[in-house]
Amino acid sequence: MLHMRACKAVGTVIVPWWPKQQWWHLVRSADGSRWAAAVRDAREINVTRPRDLFLPDVAPLLKKSLGPGSQHPDVQKLLGALPAALASSKADSTMKRYAPLWQRFVQWCKERELPFLPSTGTVVALYLLAIAQTGKSHSSIKCNSAAIAAFHEFSSSAKVTEHPLVCAVRNYARRVLPAGENRKEPITWEKVEQANLWLAGQAQSLRNLSLATAISLGFCGFFRYDDLSHIRVNNLKLVGESLLEIRLDSRKNDQYREGSLIVLSAIESYSCPVKSVALLLQRAGLEGSSRPLFSAVSVCDGVEVYGNTPASYQYLRRGILEPFQAVGLPAKQFGLHSLRAGGATQAANQGIPDRLWMEHGGWKSQRSAFGYVKTSSEVKAGVTQAMFPSLQP
Repeated sequence: MLHMRACKAVGTVIVPWWPKQQWWHLVRSADGSRWAAAVRDAREINVTRPRDLFLPDVAPLLKKSLGPGSQHPDVQKLLGALPAALASSKADSTMKRYAPLWQRFVQWCKERELPFLPSTGTVVALYLLAIAQTGKSHSSIKCNSAAIAAFHEFSSSAKVTEHPLVCAVRNYARRVLPAGENRKEPITWEKVEQANLWLAGQAQSLRNLSLATAISLGFCGFFRYDDLSHIRVNNLKLVGESLLEIRLDSRKNDQYREGSLIVLSAIESYSCPVKSVALLLQRAGLEGSSRPLFSAVSVCDGVEVYGNTPASYQYLRRGILEPFQAVGLPAKQFGLHSLRAGGATQAANQGIPDRLWMEHGGWKSQRSAFGYVKTSSEVKAGVTQAMFPSLQP
C-alpha cells in the first residue's frame, strides 16, 4: 500500500480488520472513525466473531426452558439479546481460545450421533480420552475441558465437566502426558540493559528507541503485550523527572474494568523506564496526544513515521526477540512474557511484600502470581541460613 501511494496508483486491496498492524493508518484515520484519505471506496465484509459461535446452540435451550411464554414479543426480543450478553460475560481472548475447541467437540459428537449441548459426563470423558490418545499434552486436555464447561454454563448440564468420569480422564492425562506448557523464562535486569545497549549500538533510530522503551517498561511495570498495546499517551503522567504514572482502564486480569494505576520511579540506569518514556514522547511527537505509546515505525521517503495504531504482537515480539538473541537469550525460552516474569521475579527475590508486587502486576491470586516467580538460589539458601543463624561461616 505504501508503494501504491507513492506511485499514486489505483487498485483494490482486500485486508483483514486488523487495527494493530503497522499499515492500518493507511486504511483508517488516526482516531479510527473514518477511512483514510487515500481510500476512495470501501466495503466491509462481516464474518462471524469467535464469541458469536456461542449463539446458535444455546439460544434454543433458553427458549425451550420458558415454555409458552417464549412467544411473547418482549421475551423474544430479550432472548435475542441474551446469548450475546452471556458470551460477553467472558473476555474476548477467552472466547477466541475456546470457540474453535468447542466447534471440534460439536463436530466430533455430530459424526458419532452423540449429544453435545447439553452433553453428558460419559460423552465428554470419551472425547477427552480420544484427544489424550493422540498424544496431546495435559494442558490441551485441560483447555478442551474448560472450553466444554464454558459452553455448558448456561445449559441444564452446567457441571458436565465435573462428572467423575471426566475428572478421572483429566487425572489420567495429567499422569501420562507431557505438561505441554511453554512458560517463558524470566529475564534479568542485567539482560534488559544489555539488550537495550545492543539496540542503541545498532542505530539511534525511533524504532529502536520504541523497542528499548517497551523492554524497560515491560520489565518494570510487569506488563504483558496486551498491557503495552493499551497504553495511550493521555493515560501517562510524568511527575517531574522522578515518577511516571500509568493509568490502565483495563487489563487481561481486570475483567470488570476497575482500572489500575501503576507508578514507576526513575532509576540511575540507561534503561530507566521514566526517562525512556519521556524521550520517546519527544522523539515521536506524541506529547499532548491520545495516540498509542507503542506503534509500528515505518519508513517513507527515508523518514521514520510513527504509526497511529497499537503495535501488533508480531511486530513487538519480532523486534524484542532480536536484541534478546543478540545477548544470548534463546528464542524458545524467552519472549515478551519474560519481561513480566522477570520483573515479578526480581521484586519477589528482593523481599518486596507479596501484596505490593501482586497489585503492581494486577494479580488477584497468589496461585497465578507465584507461577511467574523463579526463586533465586540466594533466596533458597536463606532457609538454611535462617535455621542455623549462629552456625554461619
